[in-house]
Amino acid sequence: MSRIDYSVWDHIEVSDDEDDTHPNIDTPSLFRWRHQARVDRMDDFKKKGADLEKALAESKRKLADAQKRTRELANSATDDAKAELSKAQAEEKKLKKEERECEKRLDEHMREEKKMPWNVDTLSKEGFSKSVVNVKPDPSEETEEERETKHKTFVEKYEKEIKHFGMLRRWDDSQKYLSDKPHLVCEETANYLVIMCIDLEVEEKHALMEQVAHQTIVMQFILELSKSLKVDPRGCFRQFFAKIKTADQQYQDAFNDELDAFKERVRGRAKIRIEKAMKEYEEEERQKRIGPGGLDPVEVYETLPAEMQKCFDDKDIQMLQDAISKMDPTPSRVVVGFGEPVSVSCEAVRPVRVLGWESAVGAAHTQQDLSVQWKVDSLIDWIEEPICYGVFFTAPRQCEEKLNLILYKTPDTVSISPVNHTGPMVEGKEYQLLCEVQNVAPVQYLTLRWYRGDAEVYNHSFADLTPSSPVQVSSVLVVTPTRADNGVQYRCVAELDLGPEGPQPPPTVTSEPLNASVYYPPTLLSPELEMLELTVGAEITLNCTATGNPTPVYSWQSSHPMQEKMEDEAALTSSSLLPGTYTCTASNKLGKESKQFILKAKSKANKYVESICEDVIKEMRRCCESLAAGQSICCSGFSRDQTSSEKIRV
Repeated sequence: MSRIDYSVWDHIEVSDDEDDTHPNIDTPSLFRWRHQARVDRMDDFKKKGADLEKALAESKRKLADAQKRTRELANSATDDAKAELSKAQAEEKKLKKEERECEKRLDEHMREEKKMPWNVDTLSKEGFSKSVVNVKPDPSEETEEERETKHKTFVEKYEKEIKHFGMLRRWDDSQKYLSDKPHLVCEETANYLVIMCIDLEVEEKHALMEQVAHQTIVMQFILELSKSLKVDPRGCFRQFFAKIKTADQQYQDAFNDELDAFKERVRGRAKIRIEKAMKEYEEEERQKRIGPGGLDPVEVYETLPAEMQKCFDDKDIQMLQDAISKMDPTPSRVVVGFGEPVSVSCEAVRPVRVLGWESAVGAAHTQQDLSVQWKVDSLIDWIEEPICYGVFFTAPRQCEEKLNLILYKTPDTVSISPVNHTGPMVEGKEYQLLCEVQNVAPVQYLTLRWYRGDAEVYNHSFADLTPSSPVQVSSVLVVTPTRADNGVQYRCVAELDLGPEGPQPPPTVTSEPLNASVYYPPTLLSPELEMLELTVGAEITLNCTATGNPTPVYSWQSSHPMQEKMEDEAALTSSSLLPGTYTCTASNKLGKESKQFILKAKSKANKYVESICEDVIKEMRRCCESLAAGQSICCSGFSRDQTSSEKIRV
């Protein structure tokens, strides 16, 4: 026997009216409160789900934007893009994490929704609902024609009074005027004021329109109040004025918002009416201009080429005939690389007997069409000058037009070298650098640009030359190098600027760099005379460093006759130097510079020159060591000297 599973009923929330309550408690109110509390909880839960879905959608949108930006930066080759790419990738990773967290929270919310107990509001839902009520039509309802007639009659009778009401400004004045003329409180007045506002805006009377718009909204508010109270509008307009004059800020804001919205609608409607009137006026003028063939001369004129328009403007018949007979190749100027394909169309503007291209390669003609194409798969003829020709039925019967064709070739090589010189350059002398360009065409569009490092220092153009075939050209740069130019690179760049029809940016060919080596004489870093104090036995350094190219050679001389030969070094460090004058000379093949050092002996009290009296002093030291301290004045000096030495050692 099969068993029935009743576990589905375990999570049903009992009805609000099934619990027993205390006799003193208002049971119906308690049931309502319970139901309302449950409904509020369900609404909060639904709102939470909607917020989670909205957050997930926003996260997906941000992630899509970040991924798009990452792809754009990855495809860009600029340094700034590379620097920003890592930041964009980190941002994309962060947004992916946020998206996963949003999806996780939404899944948890949906699981909680499935676990929620059923109740009377969720056990079932309405599939559909339909009500049919038989209502007898109101026999007094007016037809559209009747309403239009009623409105027209009312306006003809009270138009002046309606306009007067539209010009009022103060609440009290409006209330008093409607009290005197209550028949104006109706739909017809409101409709007329709306039309009046649009007319004023069309006439560009903006301030007056805003005033009438205010009174229009007053009338509309009165009519809405009468509908809500289900009374005649003539019996409730006083209630409106009493309320608007003492209304709180919220009611005033509602009135002002409706007024602003109405003004915008009026402006939009006026703009549409003006545009419609302009179109009607233009159409009327166009109908007046249309000739026997049904064409508008103005429209025909606007479609003509600028050259033919000028003929009509100047009323020049001969110029018009020349323009008609002219045939225009399309495009009018063609730039093509050597060996590349080319295709140009020639078109006629009137019936033609024969239309064709006269050319050494790709010649073509037609007797039927108003256009013919000149096409070459690989153009290598430097003297090619295609001509489009036509034979017409009417005069002028024969015409031709030469194609402005430019065949170009970038240089085979661009090189740079010194003129009449080899090896390093010398500071202050003038030299010439030669840039040579092989096989470039057409040369009149060529510019040679000289660069010192990254800075352009000179450019040379060849606009005065006319050859169309490849040629060899050169340019000379005169330089006077300084020591700052040592190691600088010179470059020559050949740029072929063929105009807007040519390749963009213009093609360039760059030479190998020329590294400049500049010789210059030595310059001492510190050329001033130096006077130093010499302590016997202490190390001292004499610095004679100099800059130069080639590298300077150093020599030392001393005024002391007993001084040994010095080493050829920029800096002399020694503890055996004696007082006197020392001269250092830095030299290379371009010159030399000298510097002097004067050493003076430094004196000290109770300091003996042990190198002269060494044996005597040793004997005195040995004698003083056997005596107690303070017994001999002569030994006191050795005692102090020994103490000082011990301090120094410590």
